[in-house]
Amino acid sequence: MTIQEAAKMVIQVGVIANGGDFFVLDMGQQIKIMDLARDFIVFSGYDKKDIAIEIVGIRPVEKLHEELVVKEEGVATTRHSRINAVRPIGFDKEEFGDWLQKLAHYTFESYNPKI
Repeated sequence: MTIQEAAKMVIQVGVIANGGDFFVLDMGQQIKIMDLARDFIVFSGYDKKDIAIEIVGIRPVEKLHEELVVKEEGVATTRHSRINAVRPIGFDKEEFGDWLQKLAHYTFESYNPKI
């Protein structure tokens, strides 16, 4: 997807949105990071053989796949074929408020470890 295509989709989301909505944009086909690295080398004026690419493996906090929507949320279609609306998970506002009040008791000011 080009920058212009992405910008147009974001503007179209602004037209569709009612405030507080969440959307997932279809950014097109997935590409391999190795292909992207090779393309950057070539687009920079070098040959693929000029710059070595070293595969170091995945680090503990890195992901192989990013979940954009959890299955409990679900996705609804919109007028635009490449823009989907996320249906958020509902929650009890009173229960959430009670939880926040309980959490307020555990602030850094109240934390007094014995050293």
